[in-house]
Amino acid sequence: LGFMSCVVSYDLGRRCLDLLRRMMLSSDQCREEAGRGVKTIVVPTVMAFGEENINSDVTKTILLGLLDMVQEQQIREEVCDIIEELLPMMLTWFLAEEYLMEAEAHIVKLLAYITGPEEYAQKAASPDLAARCISHLENKALFDSQRLRSTWMDVLRISQNIVKYGSADIVD
Repeated sequence: LGFMSCVVSYDLGRRCLDLLRRMMLSSDQCREEAGRGVKTIVVPTVMAFGEENINSDVTKTILLGLLDMVQEQQIREEVCDIIEELLPMMLTWFLAEEYLMEAEAHIVKLLAYITGPEEYAQKAASPDLAARCISHLENKALFDSQRLRSTWMDVLRISQNIVKYGSADIVD
């Protein structure tokens, strides 16, 4: 999968992930098999490539495929369970980013979906994350840019998730 994701011009990695997504939607047996593939192959590949650069072409290809999966209401919670291991890496990246760019919008959107379930919002919630969300939400350039408006909305969704499910420290 990592090799296929390296062949960015033919979008082979994304096609593999789309096939896994369609398998997860097709039947319970296929969902289990495809989920096992995502857990044992896709997640470790993202971890390996993402440690060096979470927004490399390879990692971006895979994260976009995972984003397509997590956007499917029918399999969302299961996909969140499968990719839970990616949460700390994405949080580390988000906390370090002073300015969000269009090329990184997929990471923010994936983080917004992963923090949707209560369990993962509680794991993600921290005063540092709340402060970073506020910083991004107050960034007028992020809000005013038409191309980044959905990213601003995703930051707002992360904020809502951690306020809804996080501790009182987060609300304060």
